[in-house]
Amino acid sequence: MRGRFVRVRSENNQAAGLAFKARDLLVRQRTQIINALRGHLSEFGFVVAKGPTHVRKLVSAVEDGDIELPEISRPLLSILVDTLEALNVRIRQLEARIAQPNTKCFANLSYWNLAVRRVWLALCW
Repeated sequence: MRGRFVRVRSENNQAAGLAFKARDLLVRQRTQIINALRGHLSEFGFVVAKGPTHVRKLVSAVEDGDIELPEISRPLLSILVDTLEALNVRIRQLEARIAQPNTKCFANLSYWNLAVRRVWLALCW
């Protein structure tokens, strides 16, 4: 059986992939925080549907005091809300960096990778 040879990726290609991987990681962490907030608040009787449109209801329930929570739980849930907001800021920063057409790290991407990037940008913006 013959081995297949794969082209070595350049540092620029690796850097381009890093931006996408870092964003993907932060999005997964954001999803975990949202699910944790939803789960913890449901234990206190505040049930919200899944989906990104309902995240504001979760945040306002913690910050504005829309629901009665035990004294101990509100500061702990506020930590999750603060983490969620910080993740959103970082994700937007990475998306802005990815969207820059003249970014050096995207100079050597193949045609397929550029097509994927265009589709991703079209869906996210």
